[in-house]
Amino acid sequence: MGPGPKPLECESSNGKRLKAQIRAEVEAEMSARFQEMEDKVAQREARMEQREARMEQMEARMLAFMEQRQIEDQMDSTNYRNFG
Repeated sequence: MGPGPKPLECESSNGKRLKAQIRAEVEAEMSARFQEMEDKVAQREARMEQREARMEQMEARMLAFMEQRQIEDQMDSTNYRNFG
């Protein structure tokens, strides 16, 4: 079976190099994942802003329609009184 793997010694140059390599790989992976998350958040924020803009447009159109209907209703009632 043998003695098994040698533990990394903090003092040895191989141990320091390996630790630095592992740390760099972990940091690179974490950085990549963090960037992915930031990108997803930015995309969601952009979609939310688009939805809010569409809602504001719809609300403005609805208010304009309602105002137009009120004007038409007022004109109709005025015309009715004039002819009645």
